[in-house]
Amino acid sequence: MPVSDADHHALYVNLRAEILTRFFAYGRLFRTNQLALDHILKYPAPEQEVDRWSIDENHNDNPGLNGCLLVAALAGECAVGHGSGALPILRLYAETLEDLFKFKDHSDPVFHGYPIRWDERGTDRWATRARPAGGPDELVRCKDFVLDHRGHHLYCTPFHHPEYELWRPSPSMGLTPNLGSGNDPHDGGPDNRWQSIERFRRHEPSMDEVVGLVATYAVMADLSGDVVLARVVRGQASRLGDYLAGCGYLLVRPEGGLTARGATGILPALEFPFGRVFQRLTGDRRTARADFVGAMKRAGAWPGMQETMDRLALLGLTTDILAPLAPMSMSARAVLDQSNADLMRVLGALLTSYGHDVMNAEARVEVPLACLMSQVGDPQRRFGLWMHGPNDMAEALGVMFTILLAEGGVPGLLVAAPVREGLRNLLNSIGSYGFNFAPFLGLSCIGDRDRTVRNAFLDHLRNSASKRQRGWFGNTGFARAVGAALGDRASAEELREWLDDAYSHISAAPGSGASADRNYDGGDGGRIQIGIHVEGEGPDKVEKPKEGLVRWWPPNDSQWPLGSLEYIACLSLARYASARELVPEGVLPRWPDGAPDPARPVIPAEVLARGPTEVLKGLDEPLDRHFDPFPVRNIEPRHRRAGSPEPRPPAVISGPAEVHEVRISESVSRVALATLLAPGDRVRLEPGGAIRSGVILTYDTPPRGWDMLDSNPKFPFPGGHPYCLLYRLLPDGMFPGGPGWRPLPDAVGFIYDHPRGAPGTLEFRTNDDTPGGGSGAFTCRVEITRAFGGDVSLALGGELRSAPSVASASPGRVDAFALDAVGAVAHYTRVRIPLREIAFWGTVPGTAGLASSPAAYSGGNGAIDLFGLNAEGRLLRKTLEGDTWTPREGWETVATERGVASRPTACSFEAGRLDVFSTDGEGRLMQIVRTGGWTGWHEPTLHPPGFRFAADQGGDGLSAVSWGPRRIDIFGRGARGGLGHAWWDGNRWFGEEFEGAISSAPGVASPAPGRLEVFARLSDGGFGVKVFDRSWSGWAALRGRPESAPAAVFVPRTVEENRVEVFYRGTLNDLRNLRRS
Repeated sequence: MPVSDADHHALYVNLRAEILTRFFAYGRLFRTNQLALDHILKYPAPEQEVDRWSIDENHNDNPGLNGCLLVAALAGECAVGHGSGALPILRLYAETLEDLFKFKDHSDPVFHGYPIRWDERGTDRWATRARPAGGPDELVRCKDFVLDHRGHHLYCTPFHHPEYELWRPSPSMGLTPNLGSGNDPHDGGPDNRWQSIERFRRHEPSMDEVVGLVATYAVMADLSGDVVLARVVRGQASRLGDYLAGCGYLLVRPEGGLTARGATGILPALEFPFGRVFQRLTGDRRTARADFVGAMKRAGAWPGMQETMDRLALLGLTTDILAPLAPMSMSARAVLDQSNADLMRVLGALLTSYGHDVMNAEARVEVPLACLMSQVGDPQRRFGLWMHGPNDMAEALGVMFTILLAEGGVPGLLVAAPVREGLRNLLNSIGSYGFNFAPFLGLSCIGDRDRTVRNAFLDHLRNSASKRQRGWFGNTGFARAVGAALGDRASAEELREWLDDAYSHISAAPGSGASADRNYDGGDGGRIQIGIHVEGEGPDKVEKPKEGLVRWWPPNDSQWPLGSLEYIACLSLARYASARELVPEGVLPRWPDGAPDPARPVIPAEVLARGPTEVLKGLDEPLDRHFDPFPVRNIEPRHRRAGSPEPRPPAVISGPAEVHEVRISESVSRVALATLLAPGDRVRLEPGGAIRSGVILTYDTPPRGWDMLDSNPKFPFPGGHPYCLLYRLLPDGMFPGGPGWRPLPDAVGFIYDHPRGAPGTLEFRTNDDTPGGGSGAFTCRVEITRAFGGDVSLALGGELRSAPSVASASPGRVDAFALDAVGAVAHYTRVRIPLREIAFWGTVPGTAGLASSPAAYSGGNGAIDLFGLNAEGRLLRKTLEGDTWTPREGWETVATERGVASRPTACSFEAGRLDVFSTDGEGRLMQIVRTGGWTGWHEPTLHPPGFRFAADQGGDGLSAVSWGPRRIDIFGRGARGGLGHAWWDGNRWFGEEFEGAISSAPGVASPAPGRLEVFARLSDGGFGVKVFDRSWSGWAALRGRPESAPAAVFVPRTVEENRVEVFYRGTLNDLRNLRRS
């Protein structure tokens, strides 16, 4: 029984409201105003019927193509005079699309019209960190985009960025690399390649998105009737058209290369229908200003393709050699209207397509199809050939390559047999996605007086139905709805049956809502095919299309409302066709008489009562009533989509950039940067210079290397450009594929990070298999802006039970000591050698049973004195000279009397003298001195009298240092909880306590006479430094959160300069190192 117009309208209103509120207005974190069809719900299935808006994760794919369905539904309301609620939403969406043109300031004006699929607000994939004071986690960065050295998201990932795992072809087979292998998971390569593509390049546009955008602009302008919207659309369409025309209707990235998915293939065939839209909206057809070669040049790919394509084109001019082409079918020769040279040039595009860094092998072999399309000179003829059947040109291409690659043909002899087989398999899928585009092209010509595109679409529609062809959109209810909107009666009659069938399925589903699509029990993996009759089961099952209409529904576990979205688009177009009398009266549903405009979509009160999502909590709106995401008239600021949120990497507190000039000679195997990187450091690499490879008849080679790609494993970077400049980051913490070499053709910036906080260093070399055979040198300018004003914070490992103590026995050497998990003294040593550091852990022999934390001192003469207290409070000592500890087992007892209670500390202001200090049980300063022999413990006389340190130093002790002759400074926690300071000026002792509490014993170092740097954990748990240089500073914040008292040491001549280093026990009970600039 036919479904009434009123029933269709009631379901339409419900589905429209849910799609707009749950799948359009919001993600989990932001106001998006962009369609995202795969929302993973926060609550389990029984609660989803009430709380479908509590989104736990927002996945978005093809929002431009799928969003066109929503635009068609809303614009259709405007076209039939019921658009009061639809027009504000269309304007919001147009604002979102404007935000996606991120390259308006690019140096090449062509890329001003390069759109991305979504930006930071269109995704919930954000890295977060906990706030020290509690509350919601702080957003750090969007995980869909890499960061540059300034801390900004990059909307086009550079291939040589350290976070991206670039494409590397496999070694050669015959004279051409195997197109079916490499580091691509679809080609049998590692998973990290696929993860890198999905994470950092999924936002790049594809042909689907461009087709959806062009159709969206056409529908907004043709059906909405809104002057303001038409003006916005005109500007965006102008930029998009300029971009497509400048790139020959291929999708070239602003950073070079082709977009990851759907960058080539049949897009040049769509120049004519796109041109009709551009002409209608902007007054300019945007005719292609670049051919295939021009597009490849703009992408930077032509140098690697030119030699092969030119040679094969020359080969094509010789008829005798091309005898195998004689039996080529009409579809491959006459229909395509290609000369032998043209066809061989297409073959060259195929054989060089391995060099394109795109999603997989299937995407790479679309390149020759684009080459073939571009060589059909007339855009209208090109479009007609494709619309005759989206696969016809691809099939012709397959026929051509089958003949060209035959065993007996000369081109076939150039390609190894396994490669030929792989190519044949890949060619089976070439161009198959073309079914998606035809209905959108038909939709784009609703307002076009020229009937070329309309007639081509309707012919295509009849052809698809007769062949029972399937696809997401190519032969569905949506295709019939577009046909009806173009005045095709046959399409209208089929559409009515489809709409009634869809109504029955959707209204019968649990919940009767857009998200209820997943509950369908359609069998065969959860697919429901509206308009499909299934007979039999198992191997005997047969699907018989009714009227040729096919709808592939998502699996049961998906949250996609795609079926419901298609339904409202089809119903809206059907009512448009009825209202404009494009089809006979009564064939299609109409807007019910007296029915008002769709009610404003609201989030029900019962949903809000369950606890709103994070994005709703941030809105300035009372949530005790129905919340209106889309007011009918004035769109207030909270309903608009705010600007892109900035990432928040570690802040740069102060300090200019360090600049290092690195020279990479052709003759060296590698060159290391003479400094370390710490997490949060901002790095920019700028290559320069040139080398000569030593290969005969070659000249200066820039950092980009030779034009060709070479997969020979003899090169350090096989699959790249020979003799290019390479760099790598060690130890690896960012490179998904491990610490391998990467090309550095152009400048690149990044923020160094490591999951374990480890330091990093950069190394450089040339991609030369035999260094020393040539001459010259590359250069690299390395700019490093240190986070926290130049301080470098590193995690060094270990498992500590106490605060560390540290000493520097010689230039560039640091030794740190602390009690380990079993009570022995752990020993960390770091030694600087040319171009790198060596570090290792060990255990001091014979140290079990120490009652205090160990304390180390060195006068820089290569020896280290290690002190501690036993359980009776007696002072113990061991000495390290070279690799030998004295005594080997146990400790030397320095003072037999008891009376000290805190960990000792030592310093020396002159040769032959060593002063050791501690406190007694009441906080009085105690001193013992060695000048040939040891004195006993005694209490210095301090001024003012009565000054004391805290009786309890929290398990830690004092810290002493001498900046010069007859000067001693001692620091500890004061009796009132502040920083206590005692000093000897060569004549008498003084004491003072600073205001402001500290929560640990301090550490101190003196990098120069008259200067002191004191470190402590502050009362709020943070880390601070207080500096004396003629006068005392206040406390300044440092990076890190110590779990123990810090220990500081001045390390002379470390790398290029002297510096102070601080060590402390971290939150994981590991040893942490803060290197002061």
